[in-house]
Amino acid sequence: MSQEVLLYAETINTAKLIGAGGGGAAGASVTTSGTINTSNLVSKVTTGSAVTAVIMASGATDGQTVIVQHVGAAASSITFATAGSAAASSHIATDFVFSGQKAALFVWESVTALWYPVSY
Repeated sequence: MSQEVLLYAETINTAKLIGAGGGGAAGASVTTSGTINTSNLVSKVTTGSAVTAVIMASGATDGQTVIVQHVGAAASSITFATAGSAAASSHIATDFVFSGQKAALFVWESVTALWYPVSY
């Protein structure tokens, strides 16, 4: 009696899962009108003060998630550019601000080409 064996293998880039290259221990510096990298699951950022008009890079696939971990001081907030037509360039669906020492989860929606912050 013979047996047929089927094997499926898939390679997973675990560096993307753990956020390797996402800003280092101190986090990537974000300034007013700066861009946050979205190529890793975790994007670690920091600011020297409150910053505004921040944008996020476009997502790659529908349903992609990214966690933005703000390792800066609690008083150093990040405000995304969303007023009026700015959402088209910032890629953020709605007004969103968060302070340092917090993390925010976003989901990419490919039809609207926008990141949606997850409410919590």
